[in-house]
Amino acid sequence: MTKLVTGGTGKVGLSAVKSLVERGYDARCLARTSSPRFPKLQQFAVKPVEGTLQEREAVRKPVEGVDSIII
Repeated sequence: MTKLVTGGTGKVGLSAVKSLVERGYDARCLARTSSPRFPKLQQFAVKPVEGTLQEREAVRKPVEGVDSIII
C-alpha cells in the first residue's frame, strides 16, 4: 500500500514517514526541497515530490495511486 505524507520535512511529517517505512509501506512525500530537513527524507525509502498543498498542480501527480493521505 502506498501512503502520501504532506509536509514531509516537518517534525511530524518526518516521524510519519519513518513509521510508515518501518511498517513496510511505500511512502511518498509532498515537501519543499528548499527545507533544511529535506536531506533527512533521503535516508528513508521514500519518493519526495516538490510542492505544497496550496499548489493544485503539485498535488495531482503525488496522489495518483495512493491508498491514503496523511496531512
